[in-house]
Amino acid sequence: MKYLDAFLEQAEVLNLDRFIKQYHEISGMTCLIKLEGYGEFIGAGRRTICHLVNEKDLDVKKSCMQRDLGKLNADIPSFQQYECPLKLIEYARPLVIDDQVLGYAYVGQVLSNKIDQNTVTEVSSILGFSESDVELFYEELPVLSKKQINSHIAFFNSLMDLWLGKITDSIRYNENATVQNEKIARELHERFLIDKANTYIAKTGWSETGESFLIRTATFIAELLEVDQVMINEFKPPSQVQTLAVVDRGVVKPNFTYDLHGTPCENVIGKQFTYYHLDVCECFPEDMALVHNNFKSYAGLPLWKASGEPLGLIVLLGRKKFLSEELTEQLLTTFSVRIAHEMQYQEYIESELERSQQLEKMVVERTDELTSMNEELLATLDELQNTQMKLIENENKLAVTAIVKGLNDRLGTPLGNLFMSFSFFDELITENRNELIRYIDEQAVEGFRYSHDVMKKSIDQLIEINTSMREVLSTQNYGAKEEVNLYESVVTSLNTFTVDGMTDQIKANIDVSKNVTIKTYPKSFDVIMGQLLAFTRSNISETTKPEISISTELHKDSVKFTYIDSNDYKHIDLESLFHPLSNYSRGKKNTGFEMYTVHHVVTERMRGSIRASKTDDGFLSLVMELPK
Repeated sequence: MKYLDAFLEQAEVLNLDRFIKQYHEISGMTCLIKLEGYGEFIGAGRRTICHLVNEKDLDVKKSCMQRDLGKLNADIPSFQQYECPLKLIEYARPLVIDDQVLGYAYVGQVLSNKIDQNTVTEVSSILGFSESDVELFYEELPVLSKKQINSHIAFFNSLMDLWLGKITDSIRYNENATVQNEKIARELHERFLIDKANTYIAKTGWSETGESFLIRTATFIAELLEVDQVMINEFKPPSQVQTLAVVDRGVVKPNFTYDLHGTPCENVIGKQFTYYHLDVCECFPEDMALVHNNFKSYAGLPLWKASGEPLGLIVLLGRKKFLSEELTEQLLTTFSVRIAHEMQYQEYIESELERSQQLEKMVVERTDELTSMNEELLATLDELQNTQMKLIENENKLAVTAIVKGLNDRLGTPLGNLFMSFSFFDELITENRNELIRYIDEQAVEGFRYSHDVMKKSIDQLIEINTSMREVLSTQNYGAKEEVNLYESVVTSLNTFTVDGMTDQIKANIDVSKNVTIKTYPKSFDVIMGQLLAFTRSNISETTKPEISISTELHKDSVKFTYIDSNDYKHIDLESLFHPLSNYSRGKKNTGFEMYTVHHVVTERMRGSIRASKTDDGFLSLVMELPK
């Protein structure tokens, strides 16, 4: 009876009678609810046949309506819609809570078609009413389409389901109100913690990075989960960890390194979430830090690199009971993705800074080397200039001696004395002076030409290093990865060199599928193709026209990219091919940065591999494995 009492109680609280009347007004359909053991109908509608029967004081048990009610009770379990003998559309459904039938709900007393005179006469004879009474009865009934009837019945069903659901919730709530309240309160608290963690990650975003972000996040986790200590640690293979942020009861502590052996962290790194409830000291008696600080509870979540390698862990320590294991793991997982990304980003920044410093050191060393060469060249140039000045001085003396000797030869004869005059002497001096000046100019030009060429070559080498360095450093900011079509990139690179006049120097054979793509940073592959073609051009001999062959081969996780250059490379040492300061071109300005750039972009930026070999004909073969 508890379900029936609950139904009647909710019917009164929620004003079920008013709801049924409103449904009748909206749909035009009669609606009745009959409960087992409850004599009265709850409902609203027009005068029913039962009312007519009672008014006429006839035997209800013999009436057709009574037979319809019996059929109605039989059809309740099947939820059927049917047409009664009086041509009325009827529908009934049981009212069931926890497999107990409380009664039934009845809706209908509408027509799907207008009633003709034959039906009126037939119903009048069956019930014993006058035809005028029957016609009056039918005139009060609405005529609805089948679509309208089905829609109203479906709406009625959904309302009944909602009503029964509310009653069921009320019953179950009353039976176990305390348990429900505790469960709801716990779920709300858990939801609050999860929402607060997500809000922190969303608001923090990328506005704060580095050590300050890790310390702030560790402090927030300690406050949110109400634990004594939070550590964010980085794994140092093979068996140590370095703390990056330590917060103990709200105070930031200095970082330190400790060994994993004998600690609960040993079961976390590279493995799975670990949770100890009030017994961590008993499980790890050798961990003096736990014993000394009297920590009782422990939770640790591993952090992973994008490559799947162990990165570190988040550690919670406390002297009292933690939240549930499932909730603790869920909350730590919420923070782990952002923390792991930040740790990898800082590691990337440090590696790039170290690599940039190495490159700067190489540039400085190379610059110092070239500066020393220039100083030697300048010293040589000074020496040459001094030598040239001495040569000029000697030549001047020889020229003057020749002039004086000529004058003496002429003045020493009677004929010379006769023809000697100031104008003739001036002409002779002028003629020898012009020859002397021309000789000095020729010696000066020839002496300075060698120094000029040496210095120009040194300057060109510096320009080449600077240009290559810019090309290398320009690959540092790649942006987000994107799909790159290898065929389009190859064709674009060849077309670029076509503009530079390369078509008359190099013949290209391309065997690359038009659908081959890899996912990498923008312009990475363009840099590779540009440096390869520049390398080929710098090694062209005067008597040959080289050919290059470019092909691809698809593997499961990578693309094999092969570049074969038919230039004669027998003079090249493969061991120093990728060294940035090697000089392997045929006397042309080239410092080795083409191959160094290719090697750097393939291995460091694209995380691929490259190997070089020579064919039997002395051709250079470069094979690159590029990840998809």
